[in-house]
Amino acid sequence: MAEAVLDLNPWLEKIARAKTQKEMYEVLDEFRPLNWNDDQRATIAKLYVRLISNLPES
Repeated sequence: MAEAVLDLNPWLEKIARAKTQKEMYEVLDEFRPLNWNDDQRATIAKLYVRLISNLPES
């Protein structure tokens, strides 16, 4: 049976809305254990790398 494809867009929006690094890490902690494919994980990683250095730590 085929696996359900999870929608990445809400997660991208949550990461983009994070106001601190701590908030972003909290979102990533929720994201990480779910069943994502490699392309979806790469998309999240690229967004994370682009945004994390611009956010205050807490």
